[in-house]
Amino acid sequence: MSTYTSKLGALLRHRQYLAGEAERGFLVARGDLVGAEVRLENLTKKREHLLDDLARLGGKGIDMNRIGGYYQYLEKNRQEIEDQKKVVGQVETVCEVKRDLLLNAVKDKKIIENIEAVRKNQFMTELYRKEGGVQDEIAIRQTRRTQ
Repeated sequence: MSTYTSKLGALLRHRQYLAGEAERGFLVARGDLVGAEVRLENLTKKREHLLDDLARLGGKGIDMNRIGGYYQYLEKNRQEIEDQKKVVGQVETVCEVKRDLLLNAVKDKKIIENIEAVRKNQFMTELYRKEGGVQDEIAIRQTRRTQ
C-alpha cells in the first residue's frame, strides 16, 4: 500500500515556525505594553498621592521651601507621565504591528494546511479507487477460475 508523502512538508514546517516566532514576538510586545501601562498607572497614582499630601499639608500651614520641593517633584512627575504616555503609544504601535504579523503568519499556515489536507484527500481517494479496481480484478479472476 502506498503512503502519502507531502511535497509541502518543508513549507508547512517553515510556516509553522514563522507563526510560532510571530506569536512569541506578539506575546513579548504585549508584555511590554502591560508593563508600560502599569508604570503609567503607578506614576499617575503617585501624582494623586502627592497632590493629596500637598492639600492636606496646605490646610495645616506649610513653609514655602517645602511647597517649592513639592512643586519641583510634581513637575518632574508630570514630565515622567508625559514621557510614559509616549512610550505606551510607541509600544501599542509595536504591539499592533506584531499582532498583524501574527495574523498573517497564522493565515499563511492555515492556507498551507488546507492545501495539504486537500492533496491528502485527493491522494487517498485515488488510492481507494485504485485498490477498488485491483479488488474487482481479483474477484473477476476468481470467478473465471471457478467457472
